[in-house]
Amino acid sequence: MSRSVLLVLLGLILSSTATAQVSRDLAVLASATVSESPKPSITVRWNQDPYAKSYMIFRKLKTEQAFPAAALVTLDSTALRYTDEDVKVGTGYEYRIVKHCIQQVGIDTTTKKPLYKEYDATGFLYSGIKVPSVDRGRVLLLVDTTMATAIASGLATLRTDLEAEGWIVSVRYAPRAETFDSGAVRRVRDIIREEYRKPTQDLTTLFIIGHVAVAYSGMIAPDGHPDHLGAWPADVIYGDPEGVYSDNIVNKTGVRAAQVNVPKDGKFDASGIAFAPKLAVGRVDFFDMPQFTSTEVELLNQYLKKDHDFRTNTWNVRAGGFVDDNFGASGYPEAFASSGWRTMSVFGSDTSVKAGDFFGSLGGPQTYLWSYGCGGGTDTSAGGVGGTSAFASKPVNAVFTMLFGSYFGDWNTKNNFLRAPLASSPRALTCAWSGRPHWYTHHMALGESIGYSTVISQFNSTVEINRVGTYFPHLYYTSQGASMQTSGDQMVHIALMGDPTLRAQMSVIPMPAQASATTQYPNMVKLTWLAPAGGSDGYVVYRIRKNITRLLTKQPITTTQYVDSLSNEGDLTYLIRSCKLRSTASGTYYDAGKAAVVTVTTTDVASEDVDASTTMDIAPNPASNDVVITASSLTHGDVTVSVHDVAGRTLATWQLDDVSVGSSTITWNTSNVATGRYIVRMMQHGRVITRTIAVVH
Repeated sequence: MSRSVLLVLLGLILSSTATAQVSRDLAVLASATVSESPKPSITVRWNQDPYAKSYMIFRKLKTEQAFPAAALVTLDSTALRYTDEDVKVGTGYEYRIVKHCIQQVGIDTTTKKPLYKEYDATGFLYSGIKVPSVDRGRVLLLVDTTMATAIASGLATLRTDLEAEGWIVSVRYAPRAETFDSGAVRRVRDIIREEYRKPTQDLTTLFIIGHVAVAYSGMIAPDGHPDHLGAWPADVIYGDPEGVYSDNIVNKTGVRAAQVNVPKDGKFDASGIAFAPKLAVGRVDFFDMPQFTSTEVELLNQYLKKDHDFRTNTWNVRAGGFVDDNFGASGYPEAFASSGWRTMSVFGSDTSVKAGDFFGSLGGPQTYLWSYGCGGGTDTSAGGVGGTSAFASKPVNAVFTMLFGSYFGDWNTKNNFLRAPLASSPRALTCAWSGRPHWYTHHMALGESIGYSTVISQFNSTVEINRVGTYFPHLYYTSQGASMQTSGDQMVHIALMGDPTLRAQMSVIPMPAQASATTQYPNMVKLTWLAPAGGSDGYVVYRIRKNITRLLTKQPITTTQYVDSLSNEGDLTYLIRSCKLRSTASGTYYDAGKAAVVTVTTTDVASEDVDASTTMDIAPNPASNDVVITASSLTHGDVTVSVHDVAGRTLATWQLDDVSVGSSTITWNTSNVATGRYIVRMMQHGRVITRTIAVVH
């Protein structure tokens, strides 16, 4: 039995055995304030809880895969904040706040002693001071071929908007499939793989527009219903372009035709996600939504118009939002709606998150950043929230939505409730099925896209070896020890409905004006530009050479010129982006806009002086197998290392592009080289260093 199926069964077991809990109790509503003086500091804050007994704060860098096992600090029940002074300006830090609680829930009728619940609630925060802008990379707009002409104008506007935000945009057209079509799925994967393998290797995001063929995979029922066990839609497989997926193991027939998954039918076997997706995938698909009187084309054009309006900051969006929890203390241990409570505070503090009725609270005129609703579900509804018909007839004034309930997480169904918010008017742009598993979106408070949050949520594991997982919703404590709800972790159904490039704060950042590049003998390129209208809080500069993009300014600079010291001959491209410093309830970060692009060709570049300490070491020498060649104390530039026999013939060559100061190592395998003496040659900036090596067998 696969790990994913085991997790589903564990979820069902816990649903009947674990103690129920009100969802807000199981979330820490975290926020932060930051300061640069008298020394850099981040103050993490959270909401007061009368049941709290202690707080543990964990910290890691965004690039680190897991929080450390040991807490940064443990605080008592009275604490409402923690100030971290071991921080640097320009670095982002992730915090996990674990609140340990003991809550009296009644009196034992036999012993007359109090009965208690014991549990850990969590909150997550990504904070920092002037955190550098996020590199967008390239987004592939994968468009339903049959929709291309009808939505051409909206697509053109989307492309212009994306480029203005710093995205590189590619557009491809893919086959539509109104019923499952394995051949169309293969063609879609081929298109994505072609784009992913391009030499620039910069594809990060996939935005599917229209009813592009839907991949199915697995034997799962994350909503816990036996009649829903089988294959589910699996856009996450499109996010893994190089993945190899079998179709010869699962043999499942079922009540629902869509869930049937038998060998060689084109539906994949995988129930779980084995590797982190390479691409953030989102889909806007209005096929088979007759509850809306508008046609599929009209709904797509309406969505693209909404997307443009949000990107150009024409909506007055308030941070925070509403949580409509219709499960409450109903016996489900996941406390599904804790996703909503946990998500919203990092954008606008705990006071911006309120309980409310989904449609009643979002009726306007105010637009909110987030909303969450959950209740017992069907394909077209969630109990206590409403149905697809409500989305068709009532305004929804929230940008990002989360919904949870049975059945509709399987989103490729008629009048599907998960897709319905995107077809609504006037605001909703994304929707996620958050509860099995929970979603984690805190990085968006410092400029990341919801596509990034999708990947984080897809590959998150609540349990890791010898420790609690990186992101987890809560822990319950019983006489048998700690238990955790893990249903849905790393399963193929986890998907984003909506545009994956969207961010919490969107507005146009003007491009630098009159950018130019000139060479300065002997080995420099001088870039100059003018500040855009309205000014800028800084600029970031990139150099592109041989399809390799290098960030030259680790922190934004405030001057309108930059001198690049180099020793590269050939064509160079520079990107110069204006930045705005933005602030949220998590910290401050730079947001970069469209790049001014300039090119220059350098010729006859003079060699830089090479430090006399530059050396090349070879070990072992003599050698019989692997040899490690180490070039140390190099100045910045390209390095060529080659091996030659005594007759001058070249046996091996390594080209190291754009090497920074420090050391670089190369391994040469000599197992197939004849016994004898050889010459190793290193060249940088016109200077050549040679060493002799003996090979013996």
